[in-house]
Amino acid sequence: MLSAMRSGKNRYFFYALLGLLALGLIGFGSGNIGGGSARSIGKVGEQSVSINTYANTLNNAVQTMAQRFGRTLSPAEIEGLGLQRNVLSAVLSSAALDNEAKRLGISVGDTAVATTIRQTPSYQGLDGSFDKEAYEFALERSNVSAGENETAIREGLARAMLERAVTSGLTGAQTQAMNLISFANETRDFDWIEIDETNLVQPIPAPTDEQLNAFYTENPDRYTTPVAREITYAWLSPTMVEDQVEIPADELRNAYDLQTERYNRPERRAIDRLVFADNDAAIDARNRLDSGSITFDALITERGLEPGDVDLGELTKDDVSTGAADGLFDQDELGVFGPFDSDLGPAIYRINAILQAEITSFEDAEEELHAEMVGDSAARLVSGLLSDIDERLAAGATLEELTTETQMELGQISFTSESEDSIAAYDEFRDAAEQANVDDFPEVLELSDGGFFALRLNEIKDPTLRPLADVKDMVITDWIAAETAKALQTRGEAIIAEIASGKSIADFDVVVETKTGANRGARDEQLPITLISDLFELDLNAATLAATDDTVVIAQLKNITAVDGETGETAILLDTVNTELRSQVSADILDLFSQALQQDAGVTLNQVVINSVDSQIISGQ
Repeated sequence: MLSAMRSGKNRYFFYALLGLLALGLIGFGSGNIGGGSARSIGKVGEQSVSINTYANTLNNAVQTMAQRFGRTLSPAEIEGLGLQRNVLSAVLSSAALDNEAKRLGISVGDTAVATTIRQTPSYQGLDGSFDKEAYEFALERSNVSAGENETAIREGLARAMLERAVTSGLTGAQTQAMNLISFANETRDFDWIEIDETNLVQPIPAPTDEQLNAFYTENPDRYTTPVAREITYAWLSPTMVEDQVEIPADELRNAYDLQTERYNRPERRAIDRLVFADNDAAIDARNRLDSGSITFDALITERGLEPGDVDLGELTKDDVSTGAADGLFDQDELGVFGPFDSDLGPAIYRINAILQAEITSFEDAEEELHAEMVGDSAARLVSGLLSDIDERLAAGATLEELTTETQMELGQISFTSESEDSIAAYDEFRDAAEQANVDDFPEVLELSDGGFFALRLNEIKDPTLRPLADVKDMVITDWIAAETAKALQTRGEAIIAEIASGKSIADFDVVVETKTGANRGARDEQLPITLISDLFELDLNAATLAATDDTVVIAQLKNITAVDGETGETAILLDTVNTELRSQVSADILDLFSQALQQDAGVTLNQVVINSVDSQIISGQ
């Protein structure tokens, strides 16, 4: 398929960068970025790529990616994402098209440039018309003159004409679109059964000594101990000192009184609010809602708003304006209410949820509060001992001495990758145990619950095959499981052979389940993950099987529901897929065309300037 289909995620990102070129002269004051008197990072043929264009596009790309991640990206992350490389490729692609447009004599007049300027949102005032001050401010921010900006717009319009000429006449492949839709939306109906060891003709007999020896020899990894790190440790956790903590009754009561929001939550409502300019507009909207001619959600959309714009969250009666409080909190049902006066004007409200008051008495909360306060006090007590323990270790105390002189407890563990009990449940201990060396000096390390520990690695034991006598019961269990799986597989294949010869899946004295309308992406917790996809490779009434840990599932295909290309929904979907395919083909053709132009015209780059721009933008994040 096209390269666009082979590398979809990278393709979308690359062409998103081309879109950012439209912002290349807006939103980033580059000043003397790049240093010296250089004004471009290079050129394609006779078309220069200005420092501003590259810098602004890179900055926009970095900021866009930071918004997706929800945080500032480090230089290493920006490098790992390949932002500089992709931005450079995008601006060179644009420059190649500009160079070709000039070679062919493609250009636009002043009227087209003026129209574009007037229609650019960044140059418009609050009323949507062209604002000279906004235009001058945008140019000042981007550190370009009006002439430079108009030249960039003229080049962009000419470039767009060339792009349309290259991609015009492309049509979507109806057959390809239908194949894609059919692949995704065809469904299968099937019957299935699950067989286990109770469905075997004969039970699995006990293994002989020869069979056990052979299985043990063929599967040594199952019975080999992992690498074991023999560790001595001393530790102290808050739970070890909780019996030393006493919480006075008056402190418990004070803690309860200070947490009224936790233990005495008033009644709340989850509320949406739609504000109107005047009462007449609010009443008109309410009448339309009552008549059923519009829904509340449609009313939000009609106003040009998003659901988040009207969502007030969970509010108490005190959180709502006086004019609406009684009208909303006297309601026992969900729905639309009002209009009521709000702080912003007449408004219609929607109650999405009613959350009853939650009152917890001191007596009911006392046990929970006591446990929390004891835990906090114990953690502070342990924390106060940390520096003393650290000093003792620094003075040469052994772990054994620490446990006789302090409240720390001594322990031994044969630590492996499978250890998870007691202190090995802590990630901090596990990390320290895996990194320790035999000659390391013990140091105090903190635990996530406020405790701390110190450890000493005594030796490392290599993996060892355990004697058969020690693991005989395990070997027997494993052998029986393996033989059962083989027998179930054999039985399942025999059932499929009988189905192929004319029998139905209902003929085998096993409970039959039916599943309908399953597409290729369907998932069912009762079925092996590969079973449904395998059914799409079968002819009608054929069967397939898939094994689980201790069963085999057999499915027989009963019905194939193809996609009806004549339905309205499919027609809409076909149009959408065709549009996407045309977009993908256009993008690929433009990409290939630009690469060919760059090869023909030649590309020269000033890597010193490029590195300088990269450094200044990325280090400034």
